[in-house]
Formats: sequence, C-alpha cells, structure tokens
Amino acid sequence: MSSKNSKFIVLLIFLFLIGVGFFLFFKDNSQIVKNNTEIEALQQTDENIKITPEIIEKHNDSKERSEKQLMAKVKELYNTPINFWGRVVNQDGNPIESAQVTFSTLNKIGGQGTKYNRTTDADGFFNITNISGAELLVKTSKEGFYSPYETAQRSFKYDSPEYGKHPLPTKSNPAIFTLKEKGVTEPLVKYTKGSKIPSSGASVGFDLKKGTVVTLEQADLIVSGYPNDKPTYQGKKNYPYPWGYQWGYKLEVTGGGLIEKEGENYAFIAPESGYQKTFEFDMPQSGKDENWKSSDERNFYVILSNGTYAEINFRCIPGGDRFMVVDGLYNPSGSRNLEYDKSKRIK
Repeated sequence: MSSKNSKFIVLLIFLFLIGVGFFLFFKDNSQIVKNNTEIEALQQTDENIKITPEIIEKHNDSKERSEKQLMAKVKELYNTPINFWGRVVNQDGNPIESAQVTFSTLNKIGGQGTKYNRTTDADGFFNITNISGAELLVKTSKEGFYSPYETAQRSFKYDSPEYGKHPLPTKSNPAIFTLKEKGVTEPLVKYTKGSKIPSSGASVGFDLKKGTVVTLEQADLIVSGYPNDKPTYQGKKNYPYPWGYQWGYKLEVTGGGLIEKEGENYAFIAPESGYQKTFEFDMPQSGKDENWKSSDERNFYVILSNGTYAEINFRCIPGGDRFMVVDGLYNPSGSRNLEYDKSKRIK
C-alpha cells in the first residue's frame, strides 16, 4: 500500500470519529434541553422552587418511575385471567357438534396475541380456562354453514367488563354463537357490472338476466338520475364543504317489480308478493349535515316480467356523471331460491 493511500485512509477514519463524536454530543444535548424544558416548566408553576442538581435528578427519576408504572399497569391488564364458556347453535337454536372455535387474545405489547383453538362437543358447548389477556376475540365456523358477522363472532373485554359490548359468560350462562346452515342451491347467473348514469338525466337500460347494459326497449331495469346534480356553493363565498348538493336516482322494473331486502343477509328466498314497480332515492341539498351522504347502496329482490327472480346489490355514486354498480344473481328456472353456489354458476 502506498504512503499516499495510507494517509488517505487515516484521514477517513479521523473524519468518521469526529462525526460519531458530534452525533453523541448533540444527542446528549437534545436530551438535556428536553429535561431542562420540563424543569423550567416545573419552576414556572412555583417561583419558590430552587433548581438544584438534586431536584433535577429527582425529576428525572420521577419521570422514569411514571413510565415504569404505566408499563406495569399495561402488563397487569394483559395478564387479566380469562375463563370462557360458549355454545354454538344453528338458526333454529339446535346445537352444532364439531364446530371450529378460534380464540385471539390481546396479551402482548406491540405484537400479535396468543391464539387458541377448540371444537364443540355433541351439545355445541366449548370452553377455555386459565389463560390471560385484556380482551378475547371468539370466532366460530363449520363447513356447510354460513358465519354471519353479527352472530358468529364476538369480542369480550376482560380488563374492564363494564365497558364491553357483551357481558362476560359463565359456565351456567355461556355465550351463544349462531351459524346459519346452508340450504339447497340452484344454478344461478352471477355478475357485476358498472356504468355511468348521464348527468343530462337520460336513463340507462340494464338486462338483469345477463348483467349487461342494453337499450331501454330491451331493459329489465331502467336507471335514471337527477339532471345536473353536482356540487353547488349556493353563492356563498366561504361555503365550507364541496358537498351538500341534492342528488338521487330512480329504479324501474319493466313489467315486474322490486322490493328492498332488509335485515337478514342470509335470506335467500325471494318473497312471493309486495313488489313495487319503482324505487326512488332522494338526498336533499344540505350544508354541514351528518345525515347527508355521497353514495347509496341497497339490496333488492326483483321479479322480472317473465316471472323469474333476481337479487341485486345496487350502488350509486353521484356528482357529474354518476356511476352505478350492479352485483346480481339471477335464477332462470322460475324458482324463488337465490342461494348461490359457485360450483353451479351458469356461464
């Protein structure tokens, strides 16, 4: 190695050491400034306090103790004892044997909690005892059953039961989880289709049997919106929101009718009666109003002019050229059964 290269390497090492020294100096000074700021604030609360090295040390010790006490409290909550009893039943209240139960605990700081698994007995009962955590999430499932979000899973707060949504179960009063048994399915057409709804107020035709946009003469469903529904500022200079305008849409089934599907998501049999030819949605013009919304989504059962049935999820997003999305299931057999099985999907 040449003398010139040796000198260059020595110079680099020297500069590196200087950089490390500056880093450590400013790091320590930043902590000192932070501590001094807190101590000065303490002094401002009482002018008689004389800042001494002992007070500085005591202040820093007190802060460290507070942080340790907080961490100790969190660990204490995460170590709350958990004993849980539950039961899984079907929609008729009958017990489900061999259902899968998954437990997720909130018992680790900055990491994923511990998970446990159980299986229900012949009477649908299950339990887990002698574990710990601040909160417990319980999910239930079984092949051949639907797991509705509202009834198949639940969380329980063991660190503060009074703030929990659900009461803590006991051996004599277990938590009940309900699964819905899958029924007999039929071949169905399934589709998703999006389209613009012109701001001019012109209508869009939709074929509910195929899931395609068609002419109004061919349409099973005609969709129209309010003309020129777009953000208006009502002439106010500082109108606070670019929304609050009036908008809406109208659905019309040619030769048939529709009825809004409410409540149970796993209701697959279309009603025999109660259908209306049209459905209209209106969102009034508004300012800062929590009831105003910039989209709408609804589920409908539909009876077509040929006596067949469909189920659709309709979404509308307004503003300028509004946009609609239709997710549909259609049963060409004439049956009111709209329970879907992807293995029987009609292509």
